[in-house]
Amino acid sequence: MYNIEKEIQEILDPLIFNASHELKGHCLFEHVISDRDLLLKLKWMRKAQGNEIVLASRFFSAEQARKAIYMLLNKNKMAIEQWRKTLDVPYLEIQGNFREAVGEGIAKNTDFSNKIPLHRLRVVLVKGDSIGRAFYIKTAYPTNSITDNDVIYEAMDDWKKKETKLKRSRKS
Repeated sequence: MYNIEKEIQEILDPLIFNASHELKGHCLFEHVISDRDLLLKLKWMRKAQGNEIVLASRFFSAEQARKAIYMLLNKNKMAIEQWRKTLDVPYLEIQGNFREAVGEGIAKNTDFSNKIPLHRLRVVLVKGDSIGRAFYIKTAYPTNSITDNDVIYEAMDDWKKKETKLKRSRKS
């Protein structure tokens, strides 16, 4: 039988995290990145349609990422235990909001120099692996909460106003 509680606790250990999760997933590799890589990530994302939010995000640090993931999974321990008992569901997605920002992001159609604090975390778990673990983390990343959406839409409106003003000044 698996010790879910122990595996969740081990998320805080950088060595165990890298050996158990990062080798099979891409949480830290893809989501603890530089400003340049964040811009490149956004560049390759699809275009925003209308008022849709298209967002590239990152954690502030690897340590902070592990702590936020630990907190979210620990809070959802019962759901993880129930999921492990099912045979036909290989993935489990867990999301949760935090009081403090867990990361930051930039959205299409905004000023990219203004990074938006993000207060929601999404974690995708995959059942087991070859070393007898109950799960591994396929990915985890900061995403926008409903409250963050207000800030993002405001930034999109500000950007649209700046673009309109710039176009008018070019015509003059």
